Amino acid sequence: MQKFKTAFFVTSIIVALCLSVLALGTVIFGYLFAIVGCAVICFFGTLMLANYFSESEGFDAGEVRKATLITILVVFFALIITCSLKIPNLQINEEIAKMGISHLSYLVGILIMFYFASRQLDNYFEKKSPQ
Repeated sequence: MQKFKTAFFVTSIIVALCLSVLALGTVIFGYLFAIVGCAVICFFGTLMLANYFSESEGFDAGEVRKATLITILVVFFALIITCSLKIPNLQINEEIAKMGISHLSYLVGILIMFYFASRQLDNYFEKKSPQ
């Protein structure tokens, strides 16, 4: 139970950092800086949490795969949020934003398929390899 309390606390810190970077970065530096900052925080935070739960020495492929997929999803939703909000001093070309979200939607779909396909391949090769 202590492990889940610690994970909840760390997750709360990661979410708070991502939201504050997204809010302040959008207003001060621009939405691109905010999204990149949020992605970096999310990737390393998720990687840290996945490694904490796995109790392994190093990072395995599953942890990096989870961190990458979660980061891409966070970037996708952050881009949708920043493009859909009407912030007064934020200059976003609507056509470019629509095209970017469309392309990112395809990328998210491909990454989700890759995530589940690579998990199945890992399980297949793990069962097939001789002990």
